[in-house]
Amino acid sequence: MDSTESVTPSAPAEAPKPSSSSALLGILVILVAIVAGAWYMWNQKNDMAATAADVSSLEEQGTSTDKAAIESDLSAQSPDNFDSGVDAAFGELDASFDAQ
Repeated sequence: MDSTESVTPSAPAEAPKPSSSSALLGILVILVAIVAGAWYMWNQKNDMAATAADVSSLEEQGTSTDKAAIESDLSAQSPDNFDSGVDAAFGELDASFDAQ
């Protein structure tokens, strides 16, 4: 029972090379996230500037009950600003009802 079997070593299997497309895809995803974040921050900055302007215009209004003072406050207030504010408030109200 003396058998001598010769075992020939086989060549080790080559490890698969990582493809460069996965690295490129990862870089692309990161860049898209950075651009989206920058766009969001830019819009937030612009919205805050518009809000600050609205607040400052309200602070400029007088507290007098004199007819001339009230008329000057009304002429300073733009109907477009008022309408857009009311529309935005109703839009938020509708969205809150839809969410429920």
